[in-house]
Amino acid sequence: MAAARWPGPALVLAGAGFLIIEALAATASMSLGYSYARNYISQLQLAPYPYGAAMSAAFVLNGVLTVAAAVALRQRQPPGAGRGVLLALALTYGFGIVLAGIFRGDVAPQVHSIGAGLCILAGNLALLTAAWLLHRRGRTTVAIALGLLGLLGLTGTVLMLTATLPDHAGVVERIAVYPNLLGQVALGIGAMLSRDRLMHKDIPHTSR
Repeated sequence: MAAARWPGPALVLAGAGFLIIEALAATASMSLGYSYARNYISQLQLAPYPYGAAMSAAFVLNGVLTVAAAVALRQRQPPGAGRGVLLALALTYGFGIVLAGIFRGDVAPQVHSIGAGLCILAGNLALLTAAWLLHRRGRTTVAIALGLLGLLGLTGTVLMLTATLPDHAGVVERIAVYPNLLGQVALGIGAMLSRDRLMHKDIPHTSR
């Protein structure tokens, strides 16, 4: 039974672990001029900032844990009901953030940007999909929370693509990214607390 419960803690670790490592790396880098408001998250991977390797590892760990948890949770869901869409988005998110973690912006900037873009967009779309699935189960409060996070993240994504705000580039990016991480934590806690293992037993069985 213990093994059946691991996807929830994995999702919590994925989101919260990333935020904690980022906070530690950013705090250690502020004396070198790093700013939450101005600088992107992935700049913490680069010299001269310390803990660049730890920040890259946080990207990779987040992606691996998210994909593993998504695959495990899917196996307990009935066919249809959007589970294939949610899994595809989770896989895209995981692939993107692992890509961004392995290929730093100073080594392969185009590959890094593609990976970051994939994970941000797919992650926020995954939140909206999860919100829809939970709404169908009658979990209105959680569904609304995840839906709002997804919409906030998509708003940040649009701002990243359209707005030129050099003094607030870090803020805009975090508006796009943090909803993904907070959503992982929320879904992980829900998976741990739910008797039916989150989006499993009470989703109506429908054909694909």
